[in-house]
Amino acid sequence: MSTLALPRPNGWRVALGFVLAPALAAVAFSVVEGDFSPTMFVAAMLYGALPATIVLGIPAYFILRNWCRPHVATIVLVGGLIAIIPWVLLFIIGGPEQGQVGNCVTTINGQMTWCGFVGALEVLAEIFAFGAFGGLVFWFCAVWHAGLLDEQPQPENDAQA
Repeated sequence: MSTLALPRPNGWRVALGFVLAPALAAVAFSVVEGDFSPTMFVAAMLYGALPATIVLGIPAYFILRNWCRPHVATIVLVGGLIAIIPWVLLFIIGGPEQGQVGNCVTTINGQMTWCGFVGALEVLAEIFAFGAFGGLVFWFCAVWHAGLLDEQPQPENDAQA
């Protein structure tokens, strides 16, 4: 039986991508939020970028590397999705009984209002952007100039006994 072996990046490049992608996404978050301090960077790493990278990003890499070629658009999209999955789960689980941000009542009797839903989408869009940036960093580390962009899949012969 013959299958196609997709080209794979070097292990050290993948490891570098998994280190730099969350770190630079956390730096970008700190800069955009206007608090580029070590405390904000550590908080963004420990509570945002690093858990999502370890729990979702590494398994996603090992699953997707056998299914698709490493295109920049795919990696950026997956990076954004990996970043928002934990936050979507938090929004689904729910929040406080009553909530308000400025003049916007976000939660009434434990149910998210339209204003709260729009606010949640804004937060998710911002988090997606930082995750997509992390995906771009991962692509630069693992794929760019690694000789994988022009390489065609090679037939792989499986010996059956």
